[in-house]
Parts: sequence; C-alpha cells; structure tokens
Amino acid sequence: EAILDAEETIGQRDGVLIADVGTGSGAIAVSLASYLEYAHVIAVELSPEAAEVARRNIAKHELGDRVELVLGNGLEPLKAHAGKLTILVSNPPYIPEEDIAGLDPEVRDWEPHMALTPGSDPYVWYRRFAQEAPDLLQPGGLLAVEVGIHQATEVVRLLEESGRWTDISVHKDLGGIERAILARTKG
Repeated sequence: EAILDAEETIGQRDGVLIADVGTGSGAIAVSLASYLEYAHVIAVELSPEAAEVARRNIAKHELGDRVELVLGNGLEPLKAHAGKLTILVSNPPYIPEEDIAGLDPEVRDWEPHMALTPGSDPYVWYRRFAQEAPDLLQPGGLLAVEVGIHQATEVVRLLEESGRWTDISVHKDLGGIERAILARTKG
C-alpha cells in the first residue's frame, strides 16, 4: 500500500529505480512495474530456475522494457547502482532451518528450500539490508521487507542499531501478523 502510493511514498515520478532482491517468480517486480508505470525495476535472483520463471512472467506482462532481470546473489549486482535506488524491496528467506519440517506440505514440499530458509540464522538478510542497503539507496530511499512471524521486533532493532535508518514502521498483514517493515535512509 505505501509503496504503491507513489505521490506520497516515493515523492517523485522521474527516475524511479526499484530493486527487488530475491525476486523468485518476479511477482513483486511485475506488480510494481505494472502499478508504477514510470518506474524501472531491477529484479535480482540467484536461482537460474526461478529466474526463468520470472523471465516468463515479465514477458507475459510485456514489461521487458522496464523490468531488468539480473542473475546474481543478493545485493551484489546492485552495487553498480550505488546511491541511485529509490526503493529496495525483498521477501528474503527468513524461516529458521529447524522450522522447515513443521511447515504446511504445500509450502515445504513445493517452494525451493533456498527461498524459505537462509539456514540457522533467520536474520542474515536483515543484517545485510540494515548495513548495506543505505549505500544503494538515494537519501530518503525506501526499504520494504517482508518478515516472518515474531521477527518484526528484531528486524526493527537491527535497523535502529545500524543508525542509518529513519521512519521505521511495522505493517500487519490481513491476518493481523506483523509482516512488513518499511524504513527510509537518513539524509
């Protein structure tokens, strides 16, 4: 909701550059490009198989001219755009490895393992975002990340401790679970 309210959240219409880290099927990148017709989206994916699904979805929605698919690991491919991103979004792997067995079979058995868990530390991506994403974003740029159940407090703490973020807010999903965190870079 906050991302798609372009007038208020982004504050500009020209030169909007969005990165979707861990794009998977490309659903978020395609949605953002569809709603923000003036934005260019860089969709980063590590898995070649997932990137192929994203490529097909981008083509299906005829967004190849505004959604650039990049095969690479996390924030690394975005370093060429340091200081230029308007928004960085991500639904990173956040489920602790030990919780995978308890997931519903339609999630556990069908989603790629690497899309679900980063291993034993569910906060590894959030630490990277807290420390590295400000260098990629413009001053006042927006970070929007999905978090797992009961993880919002820790992710907010990581952002606050870095000292590089302001306007940190937690948003609940339709089930009332704290699911998304938005923050702006200082400056």
